[in-house]
Amino acid sequence: MKGVDAVHLTLKDPDTIGSYNRFIGRQLKSKTDKAQVAICLADGASSSSIIRLHPKGWLNPKLLRFVPKRILATLLFGISEPGHFAYAFSIRAHLQQLRPKVIIAYDLYKLGNLLRTFVDWPCRLILAQRGYSYNLSNVDFRRYCSIKNFDVIWTQTLEAYRYDRMNVHAYEPMLEVVPNSVDTDFFKPAAASKRRVLRHQFGFTESDIVVLIFSRQVAKKGAHLIVPFWNQIKAIIPNAKLWVVGSDKSEHCSVIQSLVPLQSIPDISFKGIIEPHDAPLIYQASDAYLFPTLAAEGMANSLLEAMASGLPCITSEHPGQSELYNDDSSLILVENPNLTGVFVQPLVDLIGDMASARKRGRQAREYILQNYTDDLIMGKLSSFLDRQIQILTQTLT
Repeated sequence: MKGVDAVHLTLKDPDTIGSYNRFIGRQLKSKTDKAQVAICLADGASSSSIIRLHPKGWLNPKLLRFVPKRILATLLFGISEPGHFAYAFSIRAHLQQLRPKVIIAYDLYKLGNLLRTFVDWPCRLILAQRGYSYNLSNVDFRRYCSIKNFDVIWTQTLEAYRYDRMNVHAYEPMLEVVPNSVDTDFFKPAAASKRRVLRHQFGFTESDIVVLIFSRQVAKKGAHLIVPFWNQIKAIIPNAKLWVVGSDKSEHCSVIQSLVPLQSIPDISFKGIIEPHDAPLIYQASDAYLFPTLAAEGMANSLLEAMASGLPCITSEHPGQSELYNDDSSLILVENPNLTGVFVQPLVDLIGDMASARKRGRQAREYILQNYTDDLIMGKLSSFLDRQIQILTQTLT
């Protein structure tokens, strides 16, 4: 395919569930005059907008696991993770055929050095930073991943930029701040009749107050801070139910389940990983959303989705959260999330008055409609790409 405007480099398939791959998928499907292609590491057939790489032979990521990381890193600019290595080794031919005007690498910091070795046509290199660059101060990062290899850094918040700027000698690339978005037609409140059906389907009654935790269950998502204290909440609000969705058979999930007080077993339920098309149903069957994350999230999709679904939400306070959601009526921010039992009182205050909670949920959706819809953010991204192509054109004249 010739005449491509932008190529999105991402390990994850844009058609699967995940923090930002679905966001890339929506960019590919957005109404725009730009030709866009994503290159991902995934099984399955390629299409006009998604090239799926599934390297075989010695490049198979499963086989590369047996190769010492230091050898892989020596071979390819410090890229040592088997999946990353297989991906990086495979993209060159596709990019040289497509010859895009813009290449966007999603959290693939080490690709900058590699891309500079073979991108010999007029092109803007963009690093799309989906979170925080936790390893910028690491010696290995400084050796292999200089951000100077990129023309532009695209962050979701100014706070992420400030974090990086404090950890490098000179932050040289241009900066663009464009937040994430959510499909508000897909994630929306359900009618009362549908909600009753969903509640019954998932094992809840109309009188239950369902507090949802919906994310990949790893330690940094913070569910272990909530589960041990559920008895304190149900002692005040007996019909409160905690629903942990996105759990699996990981070691941390077993840790979370082991923290469940014996007398709380009927009041805490776990549901495994779900299909992307079922995600709205989970929110629609719930009464409130809790996001006790311990990581400096870039911009969590689950929080956007919950607010768009009209749920009152409580989240850990981080500078990025405060920047993105600066309306006190739309989101409850809890400081110092690691403090013992710190979420108990905010939860009791929220679900103890469901009339006020539902009003807060309506305000949350309105905030999303005003700030983070697909139409709004995709328009900003289109303008962003226009500027990059315009800069490229000016340098050629």
